[in-house]
Amino acid sequence: MPYFESTEQLRDFFEARFCLFGRDSTLRLRCVLGASLVLQLSVAGCGSYEGTSGTPTGASVSSVSGTWTGRASGVETADFTLALTQVGTSVTGTGDVSFPGDQNRFAFDVTGSLPGSTITLTIQLRQRPPISYTGSVDGQAIRGRLNGGNIQHDGPFGDTPLTLDKR
Repeated sequence: MPYFESTEQLRDFFEARFCLFGRDSTLRLRCVLGASLVLQLSVAGCGSYEGTSGTPTGASVSSVSGTWTGRASGVETADFTLALTQVGTSVTGTGDVSFPGDQNRFAFDVTGSLPGSTITLTIQLRQRPPISYTGSVDGQAIRGRLNGGNIQHDGPFGDTPLTLDKR
């Protein structure tokens, strides 16, 4: 089906294709009612699009691209910085974690997904078990929980809360 810039173009298309074949008033009425239904469904179910990015302007889309910081407090207290990039529902990035009173910063890679407003990340430090993070994106904040990992041999994060704020 072709792309229509306006509802008038869509109406003209249906009238030209389906409603002008013959003079039967019943057929024309069916065509007009059918075109009207299709028009209402297409207008109700679609947003417009910005440029060529494919991002619907009528839909609510969370974007986590950018820099995020936060402090996890649980078995271990740790300061996280993540630089994330989102393409579609795929999330990738890098980051580091440090511990209060410690000069060391531990670098890591991030992979994950964001279907809707729930984000799932895997934080992979070099030569360490992965840390999983599941959270909810709410504008400029992500609220979630860390599990797994073992950064300083103090044991894994066990259901540790971590709120990340966008910088």
